[in-house]
This record gives sequence, C-alpha cells and structure tokens, in this order.
Amino acid sequence: MARRPANPDRTYEIVLEEFRVARAHADELKEQSKTANAAAAKLKAEATRLKKRAVSEAEKKLEKAKEEYERVIDLVKHPED
Repeated sequence: MARRPANPDRTYEIVLEEFRVARAHADELKEQSKTANAAAAKLKAEATRLKKRAVSEAEKKLEKAKEEYERVIDLVKHPED
C-alpha cells in the first residue's frame, strides 16, 4: 500500500487519540458480539428443545394411530368378536 504524503496537521497525539477511540469502539463491538452470541445460543437451545418435544409428541401420536389401525384391521378380519 502506498504511503500517504506527510500531513503536518496530524501529530502523534492526534493519531494516538484516534487509535484509542478506534480501540474503544472495537471493544464495544466485541461486547455486543458476545451478547448477541449468548442470545443466539439460548434461542438455539430453545429451538432444539421444542423440536425434540414436537418429535416426541408426533411419535406418540403415530404409535396411537398404529394401535388404532391394528384394532380396526382386527375388527374387519374378525367381525364376530
């Protein structure tokens, strides 16, 4: 990257202050990122829990439906019982 021409108005103190402001901004963004990641992890855990519950409920319904199906098939095959 090409060097810029020297700017007599930019002193060490000015550049150092710009660095401090940029560093503070980066630290703030890092904290926001941590907060966002924590929230995302909570949401993912909740979604996983809800998914497992939905699958479990669906499996129970399927088992009941299979039992009912078998009961109906038995009634059709053996109507005299």
